[in-house]
Amino acid sequence: MRRVVIFSTLVLALLLVAGCGDSKEESVSSAEPGASSRSDSRRSGSSKGPQWADEVARLDGVIEASLSKAEQNATDWLSLDIAAGTLLQRARLTGSYDDYARAEELLEQAFTIAPEGSGPFLTRASLNYSLHRLSRVGADLDRLAALPGPIRPKPEVLLGKRGTLAFQKGEYAESRALL
Repeated sequence: MRRVVIFSTLVLALLLVAGCGDSKEESVSSAEPGASSRSDSRRSGSSKGPQWADEVARLDGVIEASLSKAEQNATDWLSLDIAAGTLLQRARLTGSYDDYARAEELLEQAFTIAPEGSGPFLTRASLNYSLHRLSRVGADLDRLAALPGPIRPKPEVLLGKRGTLAFQKGEYAESRALL
């Protein structure tokens, strides 16, 4: 029992470190760059790399470019997948549920135009995981595992995602085996 508690604590700590990045000092009420009430010194000109507003602006550029590309080609579900995945990153950064909702809309659109048996399964699994829809994640991981070799994610990626999912569901023995 003690080993499970120690293991669980370590995994949780790793997940928090990997998923949280720089902690927010206050909540952000708007998803717009510069809408934060943080001081301008936090948003610009530091040797620590891109600041919050810079990163949001970069993500906005990727989203805009991906959507533009998807508009030019009605069968380009990959560009919709990229836009949805980037919106998911943006939502994690801004805390905007509108970004999560928009990502979900784009994923639904991508699945309608993707060829049979393909689609943005990994991005949808990530979205559902982020929104704590844990019961939906396993099906997408199963679909990913069934894809042909060249486009199937590496086994360690799928095992890691399954291990993290098992941990969140409280299935610690399975999580430990997978991770």
